[in-house]
Amino acid sequence: MSQHAQQVLLRTMHDAGVSNMQELRAKLQELEAAAGGVVAATQESVAGKVLELRAVTEGLRLHEELVRRMHELTSLAWCKAATATDGVRKRVDSRTSIDATIATELVLQR
Repeated sequence: MSQHAQQVLLRTMHDAGVSNMQELRAKLQELEAAAGGVVAATQESVAGKVLELRAVTEGLRLHEELVRRMHELTSLAWCKAATATDGVRKRVDSRTSIDATIATELVLQR
């Protein structure tokens, strides 16, 4: 092992707080296990967020569909109201015309 590699190894052992290679290997395994736990927790968290985003996306899609259908129903209601109003207006106009004719005949008869 080169002198530089030995210095790096000694510095690593010092930083890890170990005095021999066996302790260094144990420390490395401990760190790997901790890192694996962090990775697993991160993956689980990401999976949870993906599910949340899917739910939000589906909720937005449903909201959009609801708004579209409400708009269609509102348009249909306005069309029906306009048709009904037109029909009522025609009946009123017809009835007014009949009333005016009857009133004129009554006036003429007197």
